[in-house]
Amino acid sequence: MLPPFESSPAWQRAATASIVALLLTAALPATAVTPSWSEWEREHAVARYGDWMVIRPPGAEPCYAKQSYDEHPAHIEVTVRAGRAPVLIGPYVQGVEGPLRYRVDRGPQRIAPARGMAAFSLAPDVVPEMRAGAVLVVAVDPRGLPTWRQRISLRGFTAATRAAQQCLEAAPAALSHARDGDASRDARVDLDPSRP
Repeated sequence: MLPPFESSPAWQRAATASIVALLLTAALPATAVTPSWSEWEREHAVARYGDWMVIRPPGAEPCYAKQSYDEHPAHIEVTVRAGRAPVLIGPYVQGVEGPLRYRVDRGPQRIAPARGMAAFSLAPDVVPEMRAGAVLVVAVDPRGLPTWRQRISLRGFTAATRAAQQCLEAAPAALSHARDGDASRDARVDLDPSRP
């Protein structure tokens, strides 16, 4: 018979609590929430497709597709610039331990090493899988915290990345008009025909 929990040595209680927490964390499904964007992102958006927004920052920066979680600051955000690999950024001020693990739907697991504190570049060849897929599942080990698992919706990803490419191609003309005074400094290229 096992001794009561309260009379066990402190290290046994701590080990038991850690094992229980680990088992509960491993049993939980990856977190999925509705994306939300900051006011700045909404002001500079040129289109929204599903769970992705296309943003054109002022100045010479290129357009990009983004999935943000402004209302859920513990979540990883995804940015995809035209012709580049997706970049994931996590809110882990203490950094991470090890690489990010990811897969599209039930595809093979891939690894992305950390760049800096908590930024990860996915393999460029994953973009076609993301365009054909429904969800990107990621897992990362924030330093000092339990493993974080997140489901990132790919609804609208194909249209958003194509729109970001079109926006990038259209931006030089819009920027030259803005410099000539023919348009406002923050001229937008609206790629969504349903928008007034």
